[in-house]
Amino acid sequence: MFGGETAESSNGNSSIDDLANMPSFEEHMEQMNREKNRETSPEKIENFNRLVRFLKNDLSIKESLIDMAPSNEDFSSAGEGAYLDDFYYDFRDIDSSMRDIMKDYYPSEVFEQKLNDWRQKVIENSGSAKKIAKLYSKEFTPISKEFIDKVHNNLVGYTDFDPHALDEDVHSVNEMLHLMHSSIVNNEQILQDLPVLDKSEQGSVVLYGTGEAENNVAEGIFRELSAQETGPYDFCTDIVLLKDRTLMMARDRGHALTVDIQKDSDGKMYVNYFIPKICNARKVNSLPGVRKVPENAPALTATTGVFNTESEADATSKVVEFLNMVPTDDDIEYSRAI
Repeated sequence: MFGGETAESSNGNSSIDDLANMPSFEEHMEQMNREKNRETSPEKIENFNRLVRFLKNDLSIKESLIDMAPSNEDFSSAGEGAYLDDFYYDFRDIDSSMRDIMKDYYPSEVFEQKLNDWRQKVIENSGSAKKIAKLYSKEFTPISKEFIDKVHNNLVGYTDFDPHALDEDVHSVNEMLHLMHSSIVNNEQILQDLPVLDKSEQGSVVLYGTGEAENNVAEGIFRELSAQETGPYDFCTDIVLLKDRTLMMARDRGHALTVDIQKDSDGKMYVNYFIPKICNARKVNSLPGVRKVPENAPALTATTGVFNTESEADATSKVVEFLNMVPTDDDIEYSRAI
């Protein structure tokens, strides 16, 4: 041995163990490619932080809407005062979160006025739990099927949509949040302005993120889709890697399929998706957890769905399998295409 040393290094660690812990050549090249592809411009990092802020505000509003629901004891003389106070504080949080989203993504004078009107109504009805509960059921939680259909038909990825065209159609806090959420997650430009973490060899699959969070599901989907890049299931896909959450937009799958994958407290992975163009009713109705459409539905019909996997370990294969099942324009039956 050189210098009379044994296989034991001077600090007591085995050189054999050191070699065993070294990455393989394939892993080394993968890391080198990732470093080459990674974008770290301050502007794109801020775009990413802005999206994270939106998701936190979005969740905060949903949690507040749940907390505001009255229970029987809230109408008693003992519970009424606490319920009225809590309702006001929850509304204050909703108002603040809504305005944060509007500042970052959705400036709207119409929404500013609606928030001011709701604040006034909360104040005017703050002396009675029954009046507040009635206001809550009428103007906070409702979301009509007609409104959802309008949003689905107008806010479609890879199209030049104007989300503000529907501002006047909003009649509840829930509808306001749904419109803003859809305008953000269905806007491919917002996704494509994020920092690139990695991209496939041909560039059709892009992984966005800062590298600060780990997400095995997002990483696995990226690798699987990159591997099938030159095959029959190739399609352009933007994947956003967040902590315990993955956002996706896949072009040419149902025109512009959007997918939101979240890890729940029970360890299951929940996959929510929106298909703006079903292309083929029979095939789309075979998707897991889909809101089924009539067999004679035209290709331009939209639908949504949700399914779950038991664990993070099997999420990647299930999601990629689902993506490959979503119909494309090639599946349109043109006798009833519109």
